[in-house]
Amino acid sequence: MTYLEPVSYLQIIFMHIGGRFLKFKVTPVQEKMLENRITQAVIFYSLLVFSTKSLVKGLIILIIAYLLLYILLNEKSNYNLISKKWLIDNNFVKKDKDYLSDIDIYKKTLNNFNKL
Repeated sequence: MTYLEPVSYLQIIFMHIGGRFLKFKVTPVQEKMLENRITQAVIFYSLLVFSTKSLVKGLIILIIAYLLLYILLNEKSNYNLISKKWLIDNNFVKKDKDYLSDIDIYKKTLNNFNKL
């Protein structure tokens, strides 16, 4: 069993209270700065370091989150893991003129083999 010091209890309580009840009014310039990926990464990294109390663990989690959010699970990325059919069916992306479903590709390939 790990020992959690009383200061950590206070930090957790203040984070919950602050996250719910504090309202920050930001200017349009500040809002534009907060929309930047680098600014978001710095804020997220600081939260990770605060949570893990380790610079290396925070960096590893940040890299994994970045890979998932901006590369592997981003429908605009070339390395997207989400099915194009699912994205089209749920209206996240529009169907291209030259889009062929897996069934259409299979039928076309099968017809090409049958012609041989």
